[in-house]
Amino acid sequence: MNILVVDDSRVVRLLLREVFQQHGYRVFEAESGEQALEMVQREHVDIITMDVHMPGINGFETTERILEIRGIPIIILSASTSVSSNQAAIRALEAGALAILEKPENPLAENFDSQIDELVRTLRIMREVRVIRRRRRPSTPAEPQRELNEQLRSSVANLQPQVIIIAASAGGPGVLKDIFSALQTPFPLPIVLIQHIAPGFSDSFIPWLQRYTDMTIQVATNHQSLKPNQVIIPPDGFQLAFSATQNVYLSERTAQQAICPSADITLQSAARTFQQGAIGVQLSGMGRDGAVGIQLLHQVGALTLAQQPDTATIASMPEAAIKTGAVSHVLTPAEIGAMLNKIAEQVQQELQT
Repeated sequence: MNILVVDDSRVVRLLLREVFQQHGYRVFEAESGEQALEMVQREHVDIITMDVHMPGINGFETTERILEIRGIPIIILSASTSVSSNQAAIRALEAGALAILEKPENPLAENFDSQIDELVRTLRIMREVRVIRRRRRPSTPAEPQRELNEQLRSSVANLQPQVIIIAASAGGPGVLKDIFSALQTPFPLPIVLIQHIAPGFSDSFIPWLQRYTDMTIQVATNHQSLKPNQVIIPPDGFQLAFSATQNVYLSERTAQQAICPSADITLQSAARTFQQGAIGVQLSGMGRDGAVGIQLLHQVGALTLAQQPDTATIASMPEAAIKTGAVSHVLTPAEIGAMLNKIAEQVQQELQT
């Protein structure tokens, strides 16, 4: 496998080269975004590790421009030294990067070995992923959202929703931006967002997402109540479920839990607690987290939505949910936004009567 290491630090490039070569990988290097763009057009590159701050074009812009040339898995390596740096890294996730990890820089650091293990494990997973080449952003304004057809309208007519659960992983930030930008506010329902993201980046993810919505976004606290116009995400290292009183219930990740936060845990708990009052939405991501939860929601009569796979950066998660036969509707991101707005309009009307 050929890896392109993009970083303006010669020390970091040499360190990563040594690590990757020890694992049998061929390594190319680029010290700037411009060099990286030249490299992907000249060499066969299977996967890229990307720095955030570099001279010339930054990691966000470089990621975006590379994915307009070729669909290559890109992993963001962030030094995690500031919120602004991490927000730039999350912007790269928005542009199509698949994962964000803490950059291993000091071989003497206590957590260096664990950082390397996580990086190598992620590389092995990502090399099997098919990444969709991104279309160049249009210079003219996007067309208005399509109206919901009659079938979709009728499916929300008798709903009495209480909470919306959105699950996303790799490729999630880009579609989350599209959906939350489209939601009308104040939104009359709470939204629980399960986005797989590296520990330490939640504090940067929230202000990034806040740019695209007027809803209140916050890290969940144990036993808090759900409120309209509120988006909550679980804190690092915790699974999010719901108590019998329909409040948030947080539990620390156990050694047996491979995924944290787990969409399955949240969706299954929502099915048991809210029954038909829960709505599950499965977005872009790798693996099948959320598919079991979508099944249970469907069994209790709840509305379940999945992103149309050919619109997802990584189609595995929505495909896994669709294959269960438990998805009510398979929709584009624009259609998901329109449907959630329709549900919100119905809730508002009922509140006014």
